[in-house]
Amino acid sequence: IVLLIQNKILDCLKEYNRAYYIEPSIGVCVIKDRRLSMGIIYDQASMAAKSCKHKFMSYIGYYDDNMTQQIYIEQEIMNEAQRALDEEQFVVYLQPKIRLSTEEPCGAEALVRWKHPKKGLISPGKFIPVFESNGFIGKLDYYMWEHTCMLLKKWCDNGWNPKPVSVNVSMANMYNPNLCDQLVDLVEKYELSPKLLQLELTESVFVNDPDMMIKKVESLQENGFTILMDDFGSGYSSLNTLKDIPVDILKLDMKFLSGEDDGGKGERILASVVRMASWLDLPVIVEGVETEIQKNFLNNIGCEFVQGFYFARPMPWEEYEEILKNPHSDAESNMENSEAREVVEAIWNTNPELDRLFDSVDNPVAVLEYANRNVYPLRANEAFERCFGSSITKQGVLNYKKSIPEQYVRRIFRTLDECAQKKKISYCEYFRIQDNGAGKWHRLKVQYVRKTPDGFIILAYFGDITEEKTLEQEVHRYKVFTDEKMSSHMGLLVVDDDEVTRAIMTETFKNQFDVICADNGKSALEILENNEKDIAVILLDMEMPVMNGQEFLEYKNANADIADIPVIVISSDSNQHLQVNMLDQGVNDYITKPFVPEIVERRVYNVLEFRTPFK
Repeated sequence: IVLLIQNKILDCLKEYNRAYYIEPSIGVCVIKDRRLSMGIIYDQASMAAKSCKHKFMSYIGYYDDNMTQQIYIEQEIMNEAQRALDEEQFVVYLQPKIRLSTEEPCGAEALVRWKHPKKGLISPGKFIPVFESNGFIGKLDYYMWEHTCMLLKKWCDNGWNPKPVSVNVSMANMYNPNLCDQLVDLVEKYELSPKLLQLELTESVFVNDPDMMIKKVESLQENGFTILMDDFGSGYSSLNTLKDIPVDILKLDMKFLSGEDDGGKGERILASVVRMASWLDLPVIVEGVETEIQKNFLNNIGCEFVQGFYFARPMPWEEYEEILKNPHSDAESNMENSEAREVVEAIWNTNPELDRLFDSVDNPVAVLEYANRNVYPLRANEAFERCFGSSITKQGVLNYKKSIPEQYVRRIFRTLDECAQKKKISYCEYFRIQDNGAGKWHRLKVQYVRKTPDGFIILAYFGDITEEKTLEQEVHRYKVFTDEKMSSHMGLLVVDDDEVTRAIMTETFKNQFDVICADNGKSALEILENNEKDIAVILLDMEMPVMNGQEFLEYKNANADIADIPVIVISSDSNQHLQVNMLDQGVNDYITKPFVPEIVERRVYNVLEFRTPFK
């Protein structure tokens, strides 16, 4: 019937005016409750109609309850947006950009996170689309620009020599006639060079009015700002855009290679784009680098800069600040510059002051000669002597095999070979058994100095990373623990009379648990009596027919067989006295509606983690 109506509407539109192509958006609401008013039915049909807008050849949208839920969520976000801005709940996270040749940070991108006082950290994916649709993104943009300038100013004043930080400029702000003046005023207010505040634009901003956007970009560049084009290649006019728009840096995403890749076509295209940018003297940053295979591929095709989880996730600005505060925390950092050879030559001189300086470094540092698979310490500090003294033979050769397992010896030689052949900084991690029998992890970083008639002179730094590895092992144990628990598909019982909530919880946890649902407390108790050993955690609503949450808890706690199953209350009642009362009755956590599924998921894992210690 709906299709017949659609076709009839299309025929009528064609007859109305053949000079125009008009597409309808038809919203369908299936009436299940005849008591609903016509106003509500109309609103639901309107929401359904909006869902098929901008979808080619899709004229019909069907209403479902999630649409109303989404509107409630979006409205709640907007109700709190201005207050969050005023109270500075939005915080700056920074994701480092990495120079592939050295794998060291060369700047960062500023990303926004919402630290809600009650809901915790809210993902940008939840609120950015809402702000973009109603224009609030303009205010958030300026907020992020200013807070980034404040950080840059602080770092400059402290003498930390910060690298440039890029900020995002939304399409809404590109139409702001005062954009250039606002940015210039900001860098002048905080006494910054415009080169420190880079601007990221998406390719899509140039689609509607390219001439106006090009003039704006040129104006920004004339005032000293560096322009990055984000998501290059995501549109269909990228080459024309690249030809016409005067950008300074291109940003590509590894998702460019996603989907079916027949015969490596995507890789060849990406390599060609990187080469083409090189011919145009355009630096390229590839985002979304998450694996060593991707890193090596990008290195091989000549990509200069990368960004992604493989190197660093977005981090609070305080963590990024620690990187700036301690750029020379290891001895090798002082050697990673064009004066490395002169420094090493000075170290070889017999100068008491240099001796004291060299020995003041806490970690082992040495000038080595690497020849014919042998390593000769030419000069070393006291920390090196303490660490490796017993491993040095009378011939002055460092005996790796005495204390390092064979697989790590091979790793060390590969690192030394790479450093010597490619004349670049190389590093590896290895395990070593000390004279007292205790194990220790080292990170070896080596710097090429020069060639000799027999081999190579190399400056080596040995960092103690035993604590890092211990922590890494603990994290791995936790992951194994979590994977084992999740892979066993324990039961998760959702007790809620709201069908939408049950559906959301089922979808959220379907891959980790056997999700069982009940629409009241009585049904839940019957399920528990038959499955008490399978249920790992209970998500409980308070207001339900037949038996409410309070009554359910009283019955459950009185039954010794099921009393210990953890309970997380998820209720629309945000009364603090009720929450305290529930916690006093043994409830493990309390979440108020509307909720964020990812937060519920994390709370469930927290409850399971603390109730089941590592063995």
